[in-house]
Amino acid sequence: MSDQIKAYGSRFRRGEMGAVPAIAALILLLIIFNFVSPYFLTTINIANLFVQSATLMMISAALVFVIMLGEIDLSAGVTAGTGMAIFVKLNQQGWSWPISLALAFVLGVATGWVLG
Repeated sequence: MSDQIKAYGSRFRRGEMGAVPAIAALILLLIIFNFVSPYFLTTINIANLFVQSATLMMISAALVFVIMLGEIDLSAGVTAGTGMAIFVKLNQQGWSWPISLALAFVLGVATGWVLG
């Protein structure tokens, strides 16, 4: 374990920062947002943030595999957005949600197939 810490310290001193800037920025933003609003670090708000970001997290998790394979596919965001827009529009027009979801899925697959 200490060898790994020494190796990380050596890489850090050479300029390979890894995730340190992203983590530092996240901590800085948490501190700033906590000072701006006392409700920011409450459990209800954190749960709300997870719910609001669930769609993007699912797309990101799927795209990790695409990027790891060396394929850069920018159409995934367009396909997800198109499918969600179709689902919402059909729900607003009074369609039942299972039918709306199935149709949005089929049209999303068709969009992905055409763009991919």
